[in-house]
Amino acid sequence: MLIGIDVDLTLVDSGTAWWEWLERLYGPASKTVAKPSNGLMYYDLSKYWPDRPKENIIGPFDFWSDPFLYDFLKPEEGAIEVMKDLVARGHKLAFISVCKKGHLASKSRFLKRWTSDFMDLDDHTQGHGFYATHFKGNVAVDVIIDDRHEYLNQFASRPEVIKILKDTPYEQFEELKVSVDYTADSWYKIGKFLEGI
Repeated sequence: MLIGIDVDLTLVDSGTAWWEWLERLYGPASKTVAKPSNGLMYYDLSKYWPDRPKENIIGPFDFWSDPFLYDFLKPEEGAIEVMKDLVARGHKLAFISVCKKGHLASKSRFLKRWTSDFMDLDDHTQGHGFYATHFKGNVAVDVIIDDRHEYLNQFASRPEVIKILKDTPYEQFEELKVSVDYTADSWYKIGKFLEGI
């Protein structure tokens, strides 16, 4: 099976890295910002710094344009073991991720660095791949693992695709319009679920 895996907030906790970067840049987050009504965190972490300087300073979203962003991040606990096991069982992995200007090369290096002992992303004959796209539903996967409803919803016309929601503490922009086969907050749980495929 071809297993599609999102990168940000699914394979790697880039949210914590962004929060720490914002704190270094702007200081402590505002304690007066109300949480979204559902009690989760804002997906747009810059909302926690409403009084940040707006001129002559790096903007909050410049974090995502850092050409070395993923060179300093690590996969979530358990992710590498689960992916290694999936490949050993004959499955193929397709990393499907939205990429911002500047960090595509860093994200590619990240994926290769952490998977090179059990797969070769440069050898396309192995069947693995990295797709930088907003249109994840166009990739012909059998399983999709993602943290965002809007990307799982792209598979609405393909009910046969196994959909796994990686649970995160962040608000969602869309309600789910698809049936999710499994929701998990850890890669160990995802791995256990995938043992049955």
